[in-house]
Amino acid sequence: MSRFVPAAGPMILLSFGVSRGVELDMLCAGIDLAPHQLTDPMRMVPFETSLALWRTLIAQLPHENVGVGVGSFVRIEHYGMVWEFAKHVGSAREFLRGIVRFAPLADSVVIDHPLRLQSAGDVLELHWPAVVKHGIPERIETLNVALLSFMARIAGRDVLPCAVRAGHPVDGKRRLAEQRYGCAVRYDAADDVLCFDRATLDEPFPHAQPQVARAFMDLLERKLVPDARLPIGERVRRVIELQTQRGEASQAAVARALGLSVRSLQRELRQEGLRYGDVFADALKRVATELMQDHARSLEDIAVELGFSDPSSFARTWKRITGESPGRYRARVMRVA
Repeated sequence: MSRFVPAAGPMILLSFGVSRGVELDMLCAGIDLAPHQLTDPMRMVPFETSLALWRTLIAQLPHENVGVGVGSFVRIEHYGMVWEFAKHVGSAREFLRGIVRFAPLADSVVIDHPLRLQSAGDVLELHWPAVVKHGIPERIETLNVALLSFMARIAGRDVLPCAVRAGHPVDGKRRLAEQRYGCAVRYDAADDVLCFDRATLDEPFPHAQPQVARAFMDLLERKLVPDARLPIGERVRRVIELQTQRGEASQAAVARALGLSVRSLQRELRQEGLRYGDVFADALKRVATELMQDHARSLEDIAVELGFSDPSSFARTWKRITGESPGRYRARVMRVA
């Protein structure tokens, strides 16, 4: 699949470069789009356009950490409605979950290499897939700094990580990122990770409006799920993940959400060598595993959240999918994490 990103990213890079005195013609020389073609933030453009702008900015601003600069420059408003839900969430944990869920709207590569929220004791880790960086450390630093800036604005206070792992060497410009994080950074790590204390993530935001956040998330879900660029298997999985949490994950309900009959749904899945039951099992496992990593949720609560009529029904389904009980699976996953 070709990789695309919304024009919002290149638009931000152009604005940032001009604000630092880089000539617009210089910035546009290395891309295949003219400035007037980068006016709609939700227009999808080739990822190479974004990479070319990054390389030009880094070359033109050799003494600046462009990642930190762009991350501090970007605003939620740059993305229009895409992250509007974030202004109304109840906590930093809810914000990060939303980012993970809707990341494919900002970068198509995340469809195959998703962001991960991973539990590690009293710490929750946000893992960036290596392919997001594409050999440019500044891209990850922008994402980190932008997320911290967004959360600070929503919360009215800093929401800082307790640790950061960076999958690149340290140098003078990297230290500028470390100052923004407010904590130590372990460089040359295996991957790029933001680590947060659970207590920090769960502290309520002062102006939370859960119903408003939910309404915006519903709008985003409807925008994301039917995306014709996605293979049918991926579209089905996303619908199942959403419908499962509403108790509506029957095959008929999923087909209706995609505008298909059950027979057409099955036929399109077969063309990709898939069966509905296998896609359902994969989607349920992904959603339930994420919920299980939250210590505060009991298995009974998780069963209810997943739309099961009772915990025993969830347990039977889970054992059929994984070969073990929810309790045993949760203990094993938490021990590994």
